Amino acid sequence: MRMEEIAEKIGITKMTIYNNFSNKETLYKAIISHRSNKFLDFICNAPRKHSNAIEELMGVLIFQQHNPLPEMPIYYVSFLKSNPRVFNLYKAKFRRMLKIFVANNIVRGINEGIYISTIDSEQIANFTISTMDNMMDKWLKGDAQMNLNKTHEHIIHYHIRGVANSAGIKLMEHYLK
Repeated sequence: MRMEEIAEKIGITKMTIYNNFSNKETLYKAIISHRSNKFLDFICNAPRKHSNAIEELMGVLIFQQHNPLPEMPIYYVSFLKSNPRVFNLYKAKFRRMLKIFVANNIVRGINEGIYISTIDSEQIANFTISTMDNMMDKWLKGDAQMNLNKTHEHIIHYHIRGVANSAGIKLMEHYLK
């Protein structure tokens, strides 16, 4: 995508973009890193801000509501095409941090007695990351049926129902009210 097209899509002049970004790569990095950094900051601080593991995951949904992903993946796709190496570095960093978050959340939930005690946090974290990767890949390919924010919400509900014991399910239902 050319800078003129980007400027037109967001309703500004090309000169305004160039006044703030030296080239397309720095623009794409800024777009992706802005939301990614906000989310990474959120997941790094979530355990201290939430009283239990399920509230922590519900906090992800609240974050998502206040910081939704764009409906169209145009900037991500353009960045991927123009600089796949840098895009994949961002993706790998995000995956590592998300896997740590999920695994730690599971351990926390087990310790709090609200998750099934026999589940393997590493295996569940790997499964969750694979599911998220699959979802993101479909979104980047332009799957017209995909609302990434809604799908993300469903994955979190599915995840909680898969790892929570009866006490945890009751807690989740309380938060959903």
